[in-house]
Amino acid sequence: MANLFRKHRPLFAVGAALILVLVIFLAVSAQNRKSQKYSTPDLIKQAFVNGEITEEERLLYLAYALGDTEKLAAQYYSKAPWSGTMIGLELYETVKSKEKMCKLSPFTQSELQRILREGATCN
Repeated sequence: MANLFRKHRPLFAVGAALILVLVIFLAVSAQNRKSQKYSTPDLIKQAFVNGEITEEERLLYLAYALGDTEKLAAQYYSKAPWSGTMIGLELYETVKSKEKMCKLSPFTQSELQRILREGATCN
């Protein structure tokens, strides 16, 4: 048996490499199907509910989804259709409320103000 393995070692290596490539392909394909099944806001909400992101990150990613998709992390991008009306309203209410806005980090405040072009000023 050992002699057989030594004799066909290159074939075993190629076979193992093909299996590895197949596993990687299937994993990427499954991730793509997941991102197509769920909309961008759904993926962001799911990450928040699972504790993967904070409330502040959730708001920031939703703002990116609405107005600066190049800054949106790839794992939250989906081609599935969605409506931004309620998300825009939530973000608008956040930036207009000094109480809500001032609880956010200066970076998030500036990003929300930049994307939504308005917002409460915190001192």
